[in-house]
Amino acid sequence: NKSSSYYLNIYQYPLLYRLRLMRVKLRSKNLNISSYLINTCSNYLTLLNLALIVVVNPSILNPGPISKDLSVAYCNAQGFILMSSMRGKQPIFQTHKLLDFQNFLHMNKPDIVIVNESWINEHIHNNEIIEEEFYKIWRNDRSKIDKKKYNKVGGGGVFILAKQGLDIETKEVSVKNPDGLPVLSIEIKFNDSSKLCVSTFYRYDYSKKDTLDSIEKYYR
Repeated sequence: NKSSSYYLNIYQYPLLYRLRLMRVKLRSKNLNISSYLINTCSNYLTLLNLALIVVVNPSILNPGPISKDLSVAYCNAQGFILMSSMRGKQPIFQTHKLLDFQNFLHMNKPDIVIVNESWINEHIHNNEIIEEEFYKIWRNDRSKIDKKKYNKVGGGGVFILAKQGLDIETKEVSVKNPDGLPVLSIEIKFNDSSKLCVSTFYRYDYSKKDTLDSIEKYYR
């Protein structure tokens, strides 16, 4: 048949076979050269693009001033636990309030959170409010002296949260509470060593009239 006669002719004429083999090799070599050129050009273009990005966007090499923008949320919780359970060692949470609060934190992720009237006490652990892997927490629960002074079972209390992972240092500032009020302050230190003080206090409606003067003196 035609194919057998074709192969027969090739082997009958060695020169024809060698020419055919040479043609295949050249074609293969041309393909290799083309691939090499394409890969080389692609690598050079990639390097050129990176160089242009650095030149056009110098913020990569010089990030500029440190950002001090912090999102801050505040709320008066008016109690995370039931008032009727304040006397016991196992206070009962107002579940809907606590879940709403935790959902707000997970959805909005504020950097700093200030809460007044927490109503929590020494029997409540920090992790019951928010997991410490997400937020650092500083608390100033209503003290026994405060309760005795105003003849109260519980209530009051403040706390401040700072989101974990922020590129800042935070620590509590130790102060004496004016007139026995729940006052809490933390110091935030940025990378450039500048500092910011975040404070909160809760003034009872039955506090002395000059309480605000004491608070102002404290902050000064």
